[in-house]
Amino acid sequence: MIAIIELYQHHEVLRHYCELLKGSDHKVKIFCSSIVYQMLKDLHDQPSFEWIVQSKEQSIPSFLSSNYPLIKEAKLIFITTALNNFKAFYRVSKINKTILLVHNAHSFLAPQESLSPKLDLWDRLRWLKIQLNRSHYYKKQLLESLVGLVFPTEVVLEYVQSRFNIPPHLKLAALPFVSYEQQTTPSAENRVIITVPCTVTSVLRDYDLVLSALKKIKGKLSKDIHLVLLGKPKGDGLKIIADFQKLGSPSIKVTTFNETISVDTYEHWLKVSHFLILPLRQYSKNYIYKEQLGYSKISGGVNDMIGFGVPALIPSHYPLSEALDKMVQRYDNNQLEEVLLLWVNQNKFSNYKTKTILALANYSPQKMRIEFHQKINSLLKD
Repeated sequence: MIAIIELYQHHEVLRHYCELLKGSDHKVKIFCSSIVYQMLKDLHDQPSFEWIVQSKEQSIPSFLSSNYPLIKEAKLIFITTALNNFKAFYRVSKINKTILLVHNAHSFLAPQESLSPKLDLWDRLRWLKIQLNRSHYYKKQLLESLVGLVFPTEVVLEYVQSRFNIPPHLKLAALPFVSYEQQTTPSAENRVIITVPCTVTSVLRDYDLVLSALKKIKGKLSKDIHLVLLGKPKGDGLKIIADFQKLGSPSIKVTTFNETISVDTYEHWLKVSHFLILPLRQYSKNYIYKEQLGYSKISGGVNDMIGFGVPALIPSHYPLSEALDKMVQRYDNNQLEEVLLLWVNQNKFSNYKTKTILALANYSPQKMRIEFHQKINSLLKD
């Protein structure tokens, strides 16, 4: 029996691994928050799954400690997210074989060395909280107690192996949490639908660059654009949305959202998009730590590109496998307007769309299921 623990908001991660475990010989106990449980209601009736749901009133340490007997039944414990409460997760890892999916490699593997160079007052208060909770100590203890670490891409895995001093007892593996199952169906309307997916904030994405490019090309368009900022605003997100809504061009329609987007709405816009713009920054801030996008953490927008088979414009600094590179066009900061104009006026995105099936061959559910079970079974046997 396998236990999967997801007590944060990464419902898409849990969904993917559950999809790979459906119909297998493994019994699976899933420990998750009530929000994630509701978002995965279509998986509730799987006969091999047992759901243990954290109530909104329960803290993570309390929920985990009350379920030690159930967790102990598992031969392998898979923690898909650990953002804090490292003491509680360390105690879980002492129960039985435990692997952890690492979303932010710098933050987890080298927190002291990865502090963001600019810490404001709130960051310093967060730092104080970290010291009081002994988070770095329990991260280290958790790292020593785990049997393995899982990373979302081979690129991240190779980066970690080359950069960090990993305890020799740990097994390392790449287990992507996205698969490609269907072609998108762009709308037949006489308008090119362009989507910028994920939370609207300048911390991870350069929206100013996109806005500047649109301003430069709005008088040169031979087709109308429907731009979708597909994410809830966070931090300076409301200001970003307001700036895009001031574009004031009859050839550019802008759709934005002020609240959390439902799964159905999110998937709808990805399915009808002709292409994506992924204006990813090279470095980002996770809590008070500095991460390098594509290397120490990945972009959810790239996962959207893979999952829905949508070609994309992406900065030259973001690393992709050779296969995935076939469905994107790279740009430098001073090139986005030029590339964007070609993709809209000359339908250049269609050339990349035809390469989708070949580019995503390794992301088919069938192939991923085989590789997933091979890696899980290897951990179970040792």
